[in-house]
Amino acid sequence: MKIDKRYPIKAVKFIFYFYFLFFVLVSVSFLISRGTFDGYQAYVRSAMTPKLALALLGLGLAYPIFGFVKRTFFFNSDFETFKPSFIDAFSLSGFALESQEDNVYVFKARSRAKRYLSMYEEAIEVKVFENSIEITGLRRDIGKIMLRLHDFTRNKS
Repeated sequence: MKIDKRYPIKAVKFIFYFYFLFFVLVSVSFLISRGTFDGYQAYVRSAMTPKLALALLGLGLAYPIFGFVKRTFFFNSDFETFKPSFIDAFSLSGFALESQEDNVYVFKARSRAKRYLSMYEEAIEVKVFENSIEITGLRRDIGKIMLRLHDFTRNKS
């Protein structure tokens, strides 16, 4: 398994993200239980055990490795015949073409909320070859796009 150059940046972002989510959930739980603010610090300490802190740290370190994938999609003919379907698949999945250089396309999410929730790591890079493409990005987004590409190419053939 190859780790990309941006791994340290992604890991730090997701570690902060998971700790932030934890404190938001603990705060909501505290407010729902009608606790007093003088007991908030004790409430957080009781919820944040060293094992949980290590688990969140481990999750933040592991997520960039398992949350980002690289997939290859093969076409039945050359890329140019499927290019409109290719752009449509990304558009219907909520992505817009950000840049195009030679045979590399970069798509980014159109929604600011999606970009924020993905910690601004939502960019999908597509390398185009003669009869295939290589897609790199977040696992859940790649899965949706691959399904759309399969549908579009099946309808074209």
